[in-house]
Amino acid sequence: AARSPNANPFGNVLNMPGISNLLSNPDILRTVMMANPATRQVMERNPEIARALQDPQTLRQAMDMIRNPSLMQEMTRNTDRALSNLDAVPGGMDALA
Repeated sequence: AARSPNANPFGNVLNMPGISNLLSNPDILRTVMMANPATRQVMERNPEIARALQDPQTLRQAMDMIRNPSLMQEMTRNTDRALSNLDAVPGGMDALA
């Protein structure tokens, strides 16, 4: 089924050249995230999330997924498959705790 051009309006906004350039800068993304009290609180309580959100590669991947719904679906499928494989191993899900 064909998708309408407005099927992902958020992704369309993120693909605008000015917005895309701003969001391609990890320092700007970090500043924006830290300006949000809720995000800052999550990062302070969860150092592993803070590390991920401060990693330029992780930020780029997240932005790519937001811009591209088919990439997001592919990453979701890969994650689901990995969790399913882990669940098949005795005690595998315990490794996530």
